[in-house]
Amino acid sequence: MADYVLEQRLDYRKRNNRPWFAGTIALLFRGIGTTWIEESHAGVRLLAEDERSLRRLVNRIHAYLPGVFITSPVAVRYRGTYPDLDEPVMAISVVVPQSFDHDVRRILALRRAQYIGASFRSTYRVIYAQAPLSVALGMDEEVEALTDGLGLVGMRLSHYRPAELEQCPPVAPVRRA
Repeated sequence: MADYVLEQRLDYRKRNNRPWFAGTIALLFRGIGTTWIEESHAGVRLLAEDERSLRRLVNRIHAYLPGVFITSPVAVRYRGTYPDLDEPVMAISVVVPQSFDHDVRRILALRRAQYIGASFRSTYRVIYAQAPLSVALGMDEEVEALTDGLGLVGMRLSHYRPAELEQCPPVAPVRRA
């Protein structure tokens, strides 16, 4: 048994209008790899021990019920406690034109980055911050899109700190018929 489980949520497109098959998803799609299905009024929560099983289940649900669900990103939930698990923290420097300073700071705040300071270089602003690698990934594309290709993001490893992990709720395995 793995130390973690992959979780993906499928939310109903129409919040107040539950489809006719609500409550039967677990019966319709059981037995695909090592997966568990939990239904609620808002949608379906899928849990799997490996990425392949989760992908197969999500693809099968979307194939049989197209346009019914909105898919969320995959999350990793850890079982047990891991006091010695560390996550990398990146030192981030963002070089943008001064007119985009406020927008880039907002991106950093939304990604829970710690603002360190800023400096000027001719008509550009250099913003310094620190953020865990898990939230820093993809920031370069977001800044580049915001600044129409004028912004640059540089990252380097700063240090490690104890990881803040979400605990996986207990999951009962599905009985196979």
